[in-house]
Amino acid sequence: MSTSLLTAVGSLLLLIPIVPLLTYVIGLLLPASHIVSRKRTLKGINQADLWQVLVDVEKHPEWRPRVNKIQLNHESCTDDRIVFQEHNTRNRTIVVIHVHQVPYSRLLRILQEIPTFSGSWTFELEPVISDTATAPNTDVDQKKENKEEQEEEHQDQVDLKITQQGVIKKPLLRVIYMLVLGLERRIDIFLDDLERKIQNQQQHDNHQIHISTTTIDQMTPTNIGVMDYSIMSTSNLPKDDKEGDVKEGETTTASDTKELEREETLPPMESLTPSILDESKDISASSASLLSKDKNNSSGWDMVSEIYERTK
Repeated sequence: MSTSLLTAVGSLLLLIPIVPLLTYVIGLLLPASHIVSRKRTLKGINQADLWQVLVDVEKHPEWRPRVNKIQLNHESCTDDRIVFQEHNTRNRTIVVIHVHQVPYSRLLRILQEIPTFSGSWTFELEPVISDTATAPNTDVDQKKENKEEQEEEHQDQVDLKITQQGVIKKPLLRVIYMLVLGLERRIDIFLDDLERKIQNQQQHDNHQIHISTTTIDQMTPTNIGVMDYSIMSTSNLPKDDKEGDVKEGETTTASDTKELEREETLPPMESLTPSILDESKDISASSASLLSKDKNNSSGWDMVSEIYERTK
């Protein structure tokens, strides 16, 4: 019993130095250089905005949790090249160079993490193109509508492909990255952080749109300038309006008020008694007789003048 226990302990003691040695040997057998790539469709962002997010390196710590600080080397920066140092949460510094090979389409990221990793990332941005094709017998208008719908559907979708070409010099790290963690691990972390940043930005934009839409709805013309006449005090109204026939609690418009005032200035038909009608008839008859007398007087005056002239 004791012999078997001693044998097991001795075997473990022999394996402890053998495991690192064996790992080192496997690392030597693995190639130091590698090429891996990842491609992901990012929704909710267009190609120009995605490019701006990638090249605006000073804001990378805002959406990359593993990056503490970005320090630009202004002396080495040009219009198509940005040189900076990336300080991560593991207290390591990575020297990075961004080269704008094709604006809004292709970006080269050269990085060197001493002594772990050195290599480059190539970012390729392509707009999403729909694979669905229209039927050959459809009308021209229908084809145009389908094309417009497809463009509208994919206008905020971009395919981002990252190709990593790297060299891992240490054999032990080569085994860890190639056989345990995976060579695509850094790319996957970067894409996850980028996708999370786009989703948060999209939620923020939708919230702002909702707030602005609610504000506009509250300021529509139907809600502006509406006056509640039912709460108006009768003490502020003219005396004639108080004595009108408007019932308490009813509202009147400006046209109704003018109509009531005009009706009050005219006497009602029932108030015209027969005596008043007779007086109006007498006045009309007297005016007619006066007109006839004026005509007779004017004609008589003309005849006297003519006789007087003839006697001369």
